[in-house]
Amino acid sequence: MLALLVYYATFPLRSWRWSVLLRTSGARVSWRDLLRILFLGWFVNCIVPAKLGDLYRSFLVKQRFGVSLSRTVGVVVAERLLDLLVVFVLLIVGGYVAFGRTFLPDLRVVYLTGAALLVAILVALVAVYWVAPRLARFFPREVRRIGRLFREGVLHSFRALPVAGPLTVIIWSCEALRLFFVLTALGLDLPLSGVVFVAVATSLLTTVPLTPAGFGFVEIAMVYVLTEGFGLAQSDAIAVAVVDRAVSVLSLIVVGAIVYVRTPHEERVGRR
Repeated sequence: MLALLVYYATFPLRSWRWSVLLRTSGARVSWRDLLRILFLGWFVNCIVPAKLGDLYRSFLVKQRFGVSLSRTVGVVVAERLLDLLVVFVLLIVGGYVAFGRTFLPDLRVVYLTGAALLVAILVALVAVYWVAPRLARFFPREVRRIGRLFREGVLHSFRALPVAGPLTVIIWSCEALRLFFVLTALGLDLPLSGVVFVAVATSLLTTVPLTPAGFGFVEIAMVYVLTEGFGLAQSDAIAVAVVDRAVSVLSLIVVGAIVYVRTPHEERVGRR
C-alpha cells in the first residue's frame, strides 16, 4: 500500500513539472488541468508500444489549450531527456556507493546501456540545436515552421531547470522509495544505494519502445540485476519484479481505464 501511495504521489509532481516546462514555451496551463491528461497518456503507454501515449497527451494539450502540437511534443521530449539525464546520474552514483570502484562484469550491460543513452541524448541535443537549423533551408516553409516550434519546445524547456531539475530528482527518489517498500513487503533487505541502482537501472529499459511499458525487458532486467548484482535468489527476484510491476503498470492500467471512462468523450478525443 505504501508503494502504491508513493507511486501515485509522483503524478502530481510530474504534472507540476510538465506545467513548468510548458510555461517556458509561453503556455500557461495549471498542473491540475494537466493531471488528467498525464494519466491518460501514461495509460496509453501501458497498453500500446512506441510511447504513443506521449504523442496522445501532446495532442490533447493542443486541442484543449491551443498550444502548438510541435512545440508540445518538443516539451515532452525535453521532459524525457531530463528524466534520462537524472536516471544516468543516479545510476552512476548508486552504482559507485553500492559497489565502490569494483566494476562487476555481470552488470556491464547496464552501464553500457546507460552510456549509450547518454551519448544518444548529447547527439540529439547537438542535432536539435546546431544541425537542424542548418538543414531547415532545404525544406518547405511549413516544414521549417514545424521544426522551429519543435526545437523551441525542446531547448526553451531547459530554461526551467532550476525548478524542473529538483522536481525530477524528487520524482526518481520516489520511484526508488516505491521499490524499497516492495522489497520490505517481501521481507527482503537491500542497501539504499542498491535500491536506487536497481530502480534506475531497470527504468532505463522503459525507454525501449518495442513493447508497452517495456513489458518483458524491464522484468528480465530487474531479475538479472537483483540476482547477479546483489545475490538475491531467483525466486525472490522474480517476486520483486512481479509485485513492483503490479504496482507501477497493472495498477495504472486499472486506474487509467477508470480515468479514461470517466473522462467526457470530447476531452478524450481532444475536442474543445
